[in-house]
Amino acid sequence: MPKWSSWQVRSLTNEDEQISKVAQMKYDGFGKYYKESSVEKYILGLQKQLEIQDPNVFTLVGYVDGKIVGIAGTYLKWGNDKTKDFSPWFGSLYVLPEYRKQGLGYQLFCSVKNKLNHLGHSRIFLHTPNQENLYRKWGWSLIMEMELNGQIEKIMEHLITCIP
Repeated sequence: MPKWSSWQVRSLTNEDEQISKVAQMKYDGFGKYYKESSVEKYILGLQKQLEIQDPNVFTLVGYVDGKIVGIAGTYLKWGNDKTKDFSPWFGSLYVLPEYRKQGLGYQLFCSVKNKLNHLGHSRIFLHTPNQENLYRKWGWSLIMEMELNGQIEKIMEHLITCIP
C-alpha cells in the first residue's frame, strides 16, 4: 500500500520553481553520464523545450500529495546515423529514491505513452546503458546495441497500443 494519498501527472510549465526542481532531478538522475552537464544547462534546455512548443517534445511531472517526485518525457533525436530515423524518444525517467518501487515510474511511462498515442504515434524508442531488464518488464524490445561516448547503449522500442 502506498504511503501517499494523491498522485497527479501534469505537463511541465514555465513556473520557475517547477523548472528548477525538474532540472535538479534531471541532473541527479543523468548528470553523471554527461561530463558537461549542470543544473543550469538543464534549466536552459527545459526553457528552450517550452519555447519551441512542439507537442511531440514534452516533460511530464509526477506529484505525490502536491510534491514533485518524478519526471519523464520525450525528445525527437538522439544518437548518430544508426538512430536518425527513430523518433520520438522516451527519456529522463526519474523518480526520487524514497518513492521508488511503488509503480510511479511505470505510471509516468504510461502517461507519456498515452499522450504519444493521442498525437498519433505508434511506437517510441529509448536508450539505456543499464536498465534493459526494467524496460523489458514494461513491454520494450531490444532492437540494437551501440557504443556511444565510450559506453554501450541498448536501443529499445515499444509499440504503442491504442487506448480506448
